Amino acid sequence: MFDISHGLRQPVTQLMGMTELLAQTSDSLHSIAQIVDYMKTSTVMLDNYTRELTQHIENIAKKEKLAKQ
Repeated sequence: MFDISHGLRQPVTQLMGMTELLAQTSDSLHSIAQIVDYMKTSTVMLDNYTRELTQHIENIAKKEKLAKQ
């Protein structure tokens, strides 16, 4: 259960931190580009993990359905 929580929370926490930095940053285009890069990485991580989690849930549902038959 810890792996699921960590897998979902880590990119969300990173995104929240990056948006906070973005709100506080100066107009430096380099700083903004770096923050956006980190945000993109975190969203890809979150997308990949939620896809994997969805696949596991679907597999469990299929096994339960077969067990009921």
